Amino acid sequence: MSFLAASEDTMVFELWPKAMKNEIRRLQGDNDYASWELFPASLQDMAKWADVYQDHEQRDKSRDRILIYKEVPDAEPGTIYPVAIRLHGILGKFRVERFRNWSGREADVARAVQYRDQPRKSKEPALTATQDPEGRYICVQDRWNVVRPLTVANLTDAGKVVPMDAVLLTEGDFVDVGAELDFVLSRDRQKGTSLKCFLTCTHVVRLIPAHYVSDLMHNEKRADRKHTTTPPPQERAVKKAHTTLYFDDE
Repeated sequence: MSFLAASEDTMVFELWPKAMKNEIRRLQGDNDYASWELFPASLQDMAKWADVYQDHEQRDKSRDRILIYKEVPDAEPGTIYPVAIRLHGILGKFRVERFRNWSGREADVARAVQYRDQPRKSKEPALTATQDPEGRYICVQDRWNVVRPLTVANLTDAGKVVPMDAVLLTEGDFVDVGAELDFVLSRDRQKGTSLKCFLTCTHVVRLIPAHYVSDLMHNEKRADRKHTTTPPPQERAVKKAHTTLYFDDE
């Protein structure tokens, strides 16, 4: 994934207060960034850094374009890597329920905004019992498929990233969010062709719980006594992935 730059020598996340910046570094590591990990600041640089790939397997032709990295070190032959970015901030109002705004009724599936896709042939559940404890999805699983449930995790004091139920996220939490760039191409006889870009959330990692954030923002010295920022051990794997967040063993 790539990080936004505030200037040639400053990353956007470095503008946060020290204690919060330290938590971001605990998650991503202190290694230097490769060129593909730095999101361009101009269209000219973007043209050299990324390319547009047409996904012929996508049935919806208005959404079959993907922004991909041009050069990724150690890339596997024949593999494309969609551009993804890392954002950091304090949660405001949000909705990350398992099925988003789906009512649970089969008739409402097509109108729901959630992680669902075209009909599927497999009879095996696409979600685990933990991800679908109410069994709401089983009644429509032979006709609809969950593409990719949102990954929610927590950064522990030991520097590990462990899965967390989305219901534990709270307004005011300081989080790391991964997002992919989705293009939507629309054609209108009067207005012509237009291209819009949307950010699709791929993961949310809670770095600091809400009840610590206000103290960190107003008084870092006081926060240092309340919130442990133990640096990770040297052997800990650096969390750097293109679009996938990997969990540690608890």
